Amino acid sequence: MEFNTSDSTFVGRFTVNTNIQKPTVVYANIDYWYHEGLDLVLTCGSETLLNGLDEENEDVHISFEHVNCLLLQVLPHRLNGTECTIQIKRTNEEKRQRIIKKMNDEL
Repeated sequence: MEFNTSDSTFVGRFTVNTNIQKPTVVYANIDYWYHEGLDLVLTCGSETLLNGLDEENEDVHISFEHVNCLLLQVLPHRLNGTECTIQIKRTNEEKRQRIIKKMNDEL
């Protein structure tokens, strides 16, 4: 894991285990680091599954347990054992508004 305090970019890596029925929990402090909103890119192997929180992909389920916890689950068995990289970064205002709407819909 890496976290850059100057621009709030987080990069984490994990290996998909589709036998685990619970999602991965990613803590992202909205109030302190991502008060302008956050965006993410999820890549598994050479495949980019998500390039933004406002993007939909049936292979990935994302929800928000509460404001600071992002729940992430990679679903397809074909990705079992694949290393994934998640990058979280601050977003721009237009995307921020779409993400806030999505977060509110999830809560």
